[in-house]
Amino acid sequence: MTLRAFFTLVTAAFLVPRFAVAQTQRAAPDRSPADERANRPSHTVVRLAILGAYRSLYDLYVFAPGAEASLGREGEWAGGLVNVYGLHGSTVAGLPVTQFGITGTFEAHFGGLRVGAGGGLTNFSIVRATNGQRLSSTGFENVVRLGYDFSDHGPYILSQFSVAFYKGGPDFAIVSGPTLYVGWRF
Repeated sequence: MTLRAFFTLVTAAFLVPRFAVAQTQRAAPDRSPADERANRPSHTVVRLAILGAYRSLYDLYVFAPGAEASLGREGEWAGGLVNVYGLHGSTVAGLPVTQFGITGTFEAHFGGLRVGAGGGLTNFSIVRATNGQRLSSTGFENVVRLGYDFSDHGPYILSQFSVAFYKGGPDFAIVSGPTLYVGWRF
């Protein structure tokens, strides 16, 4: 994924919901909250979440807490978001690890259930055990998401699996793993 493709993805994340979804009238008062969400017009979404991540790099296993902020637009059946996240943890052996990045995601929603995918740029760094020097690399990340919104303005949970590709010397390194988010929609 080139930088141009990344910016195209982020732009599409904002524009697709605006043009692809027809404006609808508000749901009748006798409808359930799920029906009301299904008939909402295009609107701005802000999400904040805490996260717990597991990452694998060769034989290093990383456990890390972190946080994510998301901003985007949603319509009747889908939305696009720009997500900024950071996490800091350690390997099983105690080596400090930091990862942060920005992704663009497209998410379809069916009532409260949401399914999505996207990609972006990420930085991964680890401190060497031998000399304490920090090794850092920036690469491309691909994500697949599955989540549930409990209400339009309230709690949500989200699970994500990511695969990131980093260039390190003549070879590529692949960092992958699941992440669990618990957050609030505004």
